[in-house]
Amino acid sequence: MLYLRGEGHVQRCPGDIVLDADIDVLTPTGPHVIGQFVAELTRRRGGIPFHVDLDPRWVKKCIATGHADQADRYADHVLEQAGHVLETQHVGAIFATPPLLERMAQDDRLVELVRKQVRAIYWGGASIDADTEHLLRTEVFPDVQLHSSYGGTMGMCPTVDRMGLADDEPRIFDPFSPHITFSVVDPETGRPVPYGARGQVVMNHISRSMFIPNNDERDLAVRVEPLPGQLGDSLSDVAPFGVFGGEEVIEGVY
Repeated sequence: MLYLRGEGHVQRCPGDIVLDADIDVLTPTGPHVIGQFVAELTRRRGGIPFHVDLDPRWVKKCIATGHADQADRYADHVLEQAGHVLETQHVGAIFATPPLLERMAQDDRLVELVRKQVRAIYWGGASIDADTEHLLRTEVFPDVQLHSSYGGTMGMCPTVDRMGLADDEPRIFDPFSPHITFSVVDPETGRPVPYGARGQVVMNHISRSMFIPNNDERDLAVRVEPLPGQLGDSLSDVAPFGVFGGEEVIEGVY
């Protein structure tokens, strides 16, 4: 888990995250690239990262072995530390996974701390249903900018939701075309599904540092028409397969 604090003004670069005057971000670190990515991005913009480490692998093990109570205790332990940072630091943005945001929304003290000083929330790393996301956006944190992300297994960089969407519109994710592209296909035939239909996400990464063609992701999504000039599909309503590669997919907190 990662907390950020920095000085500056609200800004957004193409394919980048929204940053506020002070930043508060929640992601796993260690071997997970997203923690390193966010920390480096924050430093480059004059911010200071506050680390509260999160090990999502342990949570998944607890759930897989039937010890959901231990997973709950671990999530509470993480949010207890999060509350300490929010109480002692002036932060203006939060980077978190949806399960932690949902748990945070059930704590009146944490909600009050967020409403008092946070102006942007950026989530990723796990799925969230449209109704819950809309509730967080409009009811729990109505004065906070809420932005979502999607990063495929081998995309190596998360893409954020399309700008200009209304609160009641589904989040749409556009790839970093032409180097990273998405397609949405029927998992049985491998053929593209119609726009508006649901299928498996296939990712292509073609850059100076990496060549990964036709990588089957463990995610399902709705196929959305691309922006003008964009290669590949855009995505909406992303969620994992229930079973992938013969194993049950467990999100846990990441």
